[in-house]
Amino acid sequence: MERSAKKVVFQMALPAAMLLSMLVIYFPLPTWLMDILLAANLGLAVVLLLTTLFVRTPLELRVFPALLLVSTLTRLSLNVATTRLILSQGATMGEAAAGQMIHGFAQFVAADSLVVGSIIFLILFIVQFLVITKGATRIGEVAARFALDAMPGRQMAIDADLNSGAITFEEAQRRRRELVQYADFQGSMDGASKYVRGDAIAGVVITGINIIGGLLQGVLSGMSMTEAANVFARLTIGDGLVSQLPALLISIAAGLLITRGTDESNLPEDSVGQLLRSPWALWAAAGFLAVLPLASLPALPLWSMAGLLGWAAFSLSKAEKSQPANSSREAKLPPKEAKIERFLETDQIELQLGSQLLVLCGTQPGQNLVSEISKLRGEIAADLGIVLPKVRIRDNLHIPGDHCRVLLDGNVVLEGVIERDKLLCVFTRDNFPVGERRASWDWAPYSVWMAHAPETIPAGCRMYSPTAVLVQSMRWLVHEYADQLLTRDATNELIEEIKKTFPRLVADTVPDVVSIGQLQKIFRQLLREGIALRPMHLILECLNENKGQASDVRAQVREIRDALRRHTAQRLSDAEGRITCFGIADDLTDSLENAVVERDNGVQNSVKFNATIQRNLRMAVQSGAHHLLSFGHRPVLLVSATIAEVVKNTIAELHPRVVVLSEGEVPNPSSLNMIAEITPGDLPKGKTNQAAA
Repeated sequence: MERSAKKVVFQMALPAAMLLSMLVIYFPLPTWLMDILLAANLGLAVVLLLTTLFVRTPLELRVFPALLLVSTLTRLSLNVATTRLILSQGATMGEAAAGQMIHGFAQFVAADSLVVGSIIFLILFIVQFLVITKGATRIGEVAARFALDAMPGRQMAIDADLNSGAITFEEAQRRRRELVQYADFQGSMDGASKYVRGDAIAGVVITGINIIGGLLQGVLSGMSMTEAANVFARLTIGDGLVSQLPALLISIAAGLLITRGTDESNLPEDSVGQLLRSPWALWAAAGFLAVLPLASLPALPLWSMAGLLGWAAFSLSKAEKSQPANSSREAKLPPKEAKIERFLETDQIELQLGSQLLVLCGTQPGQNLVSEISKLRGEIAADLGIVLPKVRIRDNLHIPGDHCRVLLDGNVVLEGVIERDKLLCVFTRDNFPVGERRASWDWAPYSVWMAHAPETIPAGCRMYSPTAVLVQSMRWLVHEYADQLLTRDATNELIEEIKKTFPRLVADTVPDVVSIGQLQKIFRQLLREGIALRPMHLILECLNENKGQASDVRAQVREIRDALRRHTAQRLSDAEGRITCFGIADDLTDSLENAVVERDNGVQNSVKFNATIQRNLRMAVQSGAHHLLSFGHRPVLLVSATIAEVVKNTIAELHPRVVVLSEGEVPNPSSLNMIAEITPGDLPKGKTNQAAA
C-alpha cells in the first residue's frame, strides 16, 4: 500500500509542477510562497548539476532534455510572477515587495550596491549566453550529427559480433536499444539546448522591461526618479540574479551531459585520476609557480600552491615505483589473437530473421519466440524420443525484413515470408478460397495470409499467429530431417540416459550386440520411416533378441517396427483413437505387386519398381500427403505388407515425412480413418500395365 502511494506521488509530481507553473502566471502569489518556489527552483538546478556529474553514461539521465524544458518553463513563469509583485507592490512595500529571496540576493550577492549588482548580472549573462550556452549548443549539434552518421557502422559492428558468436542474441538486442536511445537522446539535447539559449536572452529582455516599467510605475505612483530607480532597479537586479543563477547551473549541466561519450565513466573520479596521471606535469607546474615570486608577485600563495603540487607529484612518483616492475611490460604486450577455431563452429539448427521480425523475440504474450521454441523441444522429446539441438536465433540484414530462414548444418532448408500484422489461415484442398495467393509453406500447402480471421471459418481451417508459424515451421523441419539431427554424440546421450533406468539391458546390448555407430544407423532409419524412438528399452530388447541380424539394418528395423506397432499406432492416433490415413486401391495394389522387380541378370537385388512407376507413385503420394496436411494430420500411407518395403524405398527421399504402415502394423483395423485412396486413374494410363509387363 505504501509503495503504491509513493508511485502515485512520483507520477503526479511532474504534471503538478507544470500546472502550478501555469497558475503562477495568471494568479498573484503571496511573497512567502514566492520565496519557497524560488528556493525550489534553485535547488532543482543544483540537483541537476550534481546528478549530471555522477551519472556513468548519458543514457542514465535520458529525461534530461524533458527536464530542461520543464525547468525553463518554471523559471519563465517565476519571472512573470516576480515581475507582477515588483511592479504592483514596489511603490508601497519597497524592497520587500517581491519577498526575502529577491531582497537577499539584491543585498548580499550584489553587496547592497546597484552598480555592483548590475555588473554581476551582466557578467552572468555574458558567461551564460556567449560561453556556456553557445558552446553547449554547438556541441549538441555536432554530437547529434555524429551519432546519426555513426549508427549504420555501429549497427554493422553489432551484427558482426552476433554472427561471429562473440555476443548472444539478447546482448545484441540490448546494444541495439542503447544505440537507438543514444541517437534519440543526442537529437533531443540538440533541440533542447536552443531553449536554454532563448532563456538567456529572455532573462535580459525581462530585466530591461522590469527596469523601464518600474521607473514608470514609481513615477506614476508619486515617487521621485531617484527613489524609483533605487527601489525598482535594485529589486529587478535581485530578480535577475535569482533567475540567472539556476539558469547558469542548468546550462553547465547540459554542457557536461552532452560532452559525455557512450562509454561508462565516473566523471569526478576520472577527472582527478586522468589529471593527476603524469607526475612530470605536476613537477613542471610546481617549478613554474615557485619561480613567479621573482617577478615581484606575492610569494606566500604561489609558494603554497607550488608546495602542494610538489607533494602531489612526489606521491605519484612513489606510487609508480612501488608497482610491480613487470606491470608496464604486461601492458605493452600485444592483445591475444582471437581463436580462429571458433569460425569453424556451425550451429546444427539456426533460425535467421529479417529486421522486421525481431519483435517476435520479445517478452509479450504471443511474441516470445524463444519461450515457444523451448516448449517445442519438450514436445519433440516426448513425441520422437530425441533431444532437439538448441536453436540459434539470429538476425540477417542481407534478407528482406519480413523473411525468415531455417538452416540445418549451415544449409538453408526452409525459407518463407512472415507478415507480422496478419494471421496465416490454413485451409483444406476442398475449401481453399478461389483466387487467393498461396503462402509458401511446405507444411501448409493451402494457406493464405489474412489481416483478419474470416467471418465464417470453414471446417478444418486453422489459424496461426506469426510466432506460431515459425514454431510450426521448426516442428516441420524436425520431422522432415529428424534422422540428420541424430548425431553420434546425440545417440550416445540417449543411451546414457536410458542406462540410468535400465543399466543391465544397456550393458548387455551396447556395445556387445550393436556398437554406437550401428545403433545410430538403426535409429536414423527408424526416424526416416517416421517411427519414434520411444520406448527406448523395447528397441534395445528387440536388438538383444535378434543378435544374429545385428549387421543387417533393414532386418533389425523390420523387427523393431513389429515390436513397436502398438506404440506407433497410438502415436499416430488422434484424440478419438483413430488413425487418419490414405491408401492404395486394391486393383492398383495388385498391379504394383506384379510390377515388383526382384532379380536382375540372376543377381538378387533390393525389391523395387521400375523408374516410370517410381515417378508416378511419388507424384500420387505427394498429392495425398498434401491432402492430409491441409487437414492438420500427419501424412500416413497404408499399404499391403507385400509392397510396404518397396513403397518405403520409393518415396523415402522425396517424402520423408510420409509414414508408410503395412496392414499388419495396425493392431485394430477398425481404428483406421481412410479419407483418400490412390487409384489407377492417379497414374498415367497404360504406364502401369506396360511397366508390369
